[in-house]
Amino acid sequence: MTETINGIPVEITRKRIKTLRITVTREGAVKVSAPFFLGSDTIRNFVTAKTSWIKKQQERAKSLSRDTLHDNGEAYLWGVAYPITITQGQRAKCELSGGMFIFSLPPASDEKSLTLLLEAFYKKELTRQIKARLPLFEALTGLKCASWSIRKMSSHWGSCTTLTKAIRFSLNLAKHPPECLDYVILHELLHILYPNHGRQFKADLTRYCPDWQNIRKKLNNRK
Repeated sequence: MTETINGIPVEITRKRIKTLRITVTREGAVKVSAPFFLGSDTIRNFVTAKTSWIKKQQERAKSLSRDTLHDNGEAYLWGVAYPITITQGQRAKCELSGGMFIFSLPPASDEKSLTLLLEAFYKKELTRQIKARLPLFEALTGLKCASWSIRKMSSHWGSCTTLTKAIRFSLNLAKHPPECLDYVILHELLHILYPNHGRQFKADLTRYCPDWQNIRKKLNNRK
């Protein structure tokens, strides 16, 4: 059921839980999950007491940068878009659960909290995938990087210093399908051998990844 409380439309759902839970979606909708045993007055008082927090979360959700979120308020992970929900918690946390990104924010969170949490989530996921995929391509090509890191990049998906064999990956790769990460790993590994994008570089790229041109288009069509 939906009820207007203190001027705010609130969707109230009764569940088999022990405590009240309030969330604010990326679109600004307010949802309350309440135990069956709690009376309506208790729920209304709870929402009224959280009015200030609700309005702050609605503004914070809208302030997320487009570099981090898709225009319609979804966050991507490995090519899949997930809706965003904000809930109040004792500590800042971001998790993917029930087909959505859930941000838990304490009342004192600043305007950049959601963006920083999502970026930290991306870095953790990307680190896990690179650790799993990089050794496979090193074995395939016989090339091995000396070190790798993850950085926020606005114009490149990766880079490699041929002299030091150090590779850097864009944090934004976590938004794209897994084959895009594989392509960038291979691309940068080949730069250990070839400093430019000459004929031999492209020949080896095609040898190990015949569909690399389509994958590159997929990456560049959506930053």
